[in-house]
Amino acid sequence: MRHIDELIRDIRDGTFDAQLTSLYGGDFFEQRNRYLHLLFTFSKRVPECTKMALISSPCKVDLLGGYEARQSDKAVTMAANVDCIGIAAKLPARNVLFRSLGFPMMNMNLDGFLRRRQEAHSPRAIIRGIYSRFNYLGYNVGGMALFTHSGITSGAGLSSSTSVSVLMAMAMNVLYNDSSISTDELYRITHWVENNCFMKS
Repeated sequence: MRHIDELIRDIRDGTFDAQLTSLYGGDFFEQRNRYLHLLFTFSKRVPECTKMALISSPCKVDLLGGYEARQSDKAVTMAANVDCIGIAAKLPARNVLFRSLGFPMMNMNLDGFLRRRQEAHSPRAIIRGIYSRFNYLGYNVGGMALFTHSGITSGAGLSSSTSVSVLMAMAMNVLYNDSSISTDELYRITHWVENNCFMKS
């Protein structure tokens, strides 16, 4: 968790250039601007949140076997340097403010975790599913503001919904569980959400 002013300063000063190069290759100048734009948008819309986590969730490509094959864990996939980035901060109530840049803000109250069929194939299904699964497994949950920017075109075959699911799960892990949940467990959670809430087919 870092203060937003520190993150903006360090990105501008090039402190994260090595990490950006590792993630994106030579276009880290463009990525600097992308992260800064998301930070400035967040600070303008949610000024009460000053300490936050900055998260990246890559897309993936199926090389051998498709989504149906993954149901039996028989597939070969790879990550790509196209990702969904997010800024996550705690909110005092059990509410989620979610915004993907380019789309309207969503404000969800999550006192009720039950799946809603009318929300299938939407970000609401992913958010409600992540909360539901974390709660069911005994992990900590709480309110958050989550702003995202995706470099993944919807419908491009790069698992954009999975990327958002992973981003949401990582945010919950960092904000409320001290990053104690393993990568394998986060994968199982997001896989369950994709199947049972987002209703991916």
